[in-house]
Amino acid sequence: MFKRIFLTIIFSVLFLAIGIGGFRYLVKTKPPNVAIKPQEKAWTVATEPVILQNLSPTLILYGRVESPYTATLRAALNAEVLEVAVLEGQPIEQGQLLVRLDERDVQLLVAQREADLQEIKAAIDSENHIHATNQAALPKEKTLLQLAQKAVERAGELERQRVGSQSALDEAKAAVERQNLAVNSRQLEINNHITRLAQLQARQARAQALLEQARLDFNRARITAPSTGIMAQVMVAPGDRVRPGDALIRVYDREILEVRAQIPSAYQSIARDSLAAGTKLRAQAASGDQLLQLVLQRLAGEVKLDSGGIEGLFRVNQGKNLLRLGQFINLHLLLPPQHHVIAVPFESIYDNQHVYKLSSAGRMVKVTIKRLGEHTDSTGETRVLIQSPQLTMGEQLIVTQLPNAVEGLKVIPYQVSTQEQQSVQ
Repeated sequence: MFKRIFLTIIFSVLFLAIGIGGFRYLVKTKPPNVAIKPQEKAWTVATEPVILQNLSPTLILYGRVESPYTATLRAALNAEVLEVAVLEGQPIEQGQLLVRLDERDVQLLVAQREADLQEIKAAIDSENHIHATNQAALPKEKTLLQLAQKAVERAGELERQRVGSQSALDEAKAAVERQNLAVNSRQLEINNHITRLAQLQARQARAQALLEQARLDFNRARITAPSTGIMAQVMVAPGDRVRPGDALIRVYDREILEVRAQIPSAYQSIARDSLAAGTKLRAQAASGDQLLQLVLQRLAGEVKLDSGGIEGLFRVNQGKNLLRLGQFINLHLLLPPQHHVIAVPFESIYDNQHVYKLSSAGRMVKVTIKRLGEHTDSTGETRVLIQSPQLTMGEQLIVTQLPNAVEGLKVIPYQVSTQEQQSVQ
């Protein structure tokens, strides 16, 4: 029993000694601690060489088709709509019948005005005849007055000779007075002839004007196209009752269609200077597979509140038949050529005012740029034209869009293919 306990103690001490010795050996022979240096991550980006060129920028504008002369044709009389000869959107020719109103009421009014005019003409003829009669009768009336005065003289002579009576003399004097009144009355009629004739002529002129107005209203019962154009809107239908001033239809002349588009403030001076120099900027727009040709005709007379620029009005030189009033189109305005510009991809621009170039140490360098517009090359690729004094010929421009792009970021560059570089040139 004692011997077993002794052996157990001996083995325990032996194992403990071996463990301590092994631990000391491991501590003594362990490798030294080496500090691990963190590796900076580098981003792979595409680069292109900076190529300075003389190119014409293209500015994309958003315009709306409108017409400076849009006519709203209205009713001129109180009548019923008998016929609407066109529908909305149809082309129309000058003089073409558009709407026909019931003209029977106006026709009766025309007949009434004609009768009034004839009545006044008859009154004028009567006045002229009366005046001629008065002029012919006045000498006779004066002759009768002279005869009556001689009769008074004879009666007075007889009364002085005690041959005639006083009553005969009084009767002769009364005859003179009556004839004198007749002469004065006839003379007054002649003198007032001009006034009466002027009154009748004024009535005739008024009746003539009313007749012309009635005839005009009669003709207005047929509403015709004022010019060649497009029917924009039809506001009535057969059977409707309209009053003077009610809108019937709206038409516009498509030969003078314009496109109104806002030109950003940064490009206003270019547009204004071009117009002042007599050089009108050209623009293009696509309608389906067909191309529209436009010219900047003038600038708007006022700037709308809270707008980012002034509106330009573009005349459509080619493709008017493809447009409709109120249509929205995208314009590509060709600006004058700019010198020492760089054509870069859209994805190379940050915040619309910065790009990054590659430093000799392989890091990104922020460059402030001026954006001039866009340019479409011969291959059909559209790029942005920029300028910056910090970019020189041959420098490498980073054209990969990085979400974490910052000044000094380390990158691993690779250049775009030769074909892509040629497309830039």
